[in-house]
Amino acid sequence: MTRGRTRLGAGTLYRSIQRMLVDGLIAEIEDRPTSNEDDERRRYYVLSRFGRAALKQESKHLHDLVRPTQFDANQTVEFERVPSKP
Repeated sequence: MTRGRTRLGAGTLYRSIQRMLVDGLIAEIEDRPTSNEDDERRRYYVLSRFGRAALKQESKHLHDLVRPTQFDANQTVEFERVPSKP
């Protein structure tokens, strides 16, 4: 997802998962893959309905923040020359 630009430590990951569980953003599920594809220590989660709504809202918020900064490389931009100080 971040193409290696962000590294997430185990402690941070597990605290984040715990926080999302407490906040009702995700839920642990009982369904597991077949035993040859599974490890009993693994836990599986899904977004809750509330989590999906929160994700949608946060995605829109981030989109609205970024949209004004998007730049069209084909657009002509004029700059005003500022005289240099003597």
